[in-house]
Amino acid sequence: MDILHTVCDNVNPTIPDNFLRQGKRCGICRGNVKKTTEQFKKEVYEQVGDEYIVLDDYINAKEPLQLLPLKLRKSNDKYKQLTYAL
Repeated sequence: MDILHTVCDNVNPTIPDNFLRQGKRCGICRGNVKKTTEQFKKEVYEQVGDEYIVLDDYINAKEPLQLLPLKLRKSNDKYKQLTYAL
């Protein structure tokens, strides 16, 4: 079931029990929305510029993903980094 949050005008999928009994409302207003890979790449760029290339798809903050430091680009050295550590 989808519910329209009239404060932010976003439509959120929910289960009636979550909405009525557990009080789970708009994930967007709570800041509880999963990032896309493109959003994550943009955040990395805003923090470190073009020092790294993100090689994997973003899953969540606990799943490591491969980053390629541009300084090591010629040697093909890649490493995994936990996303919450960035």
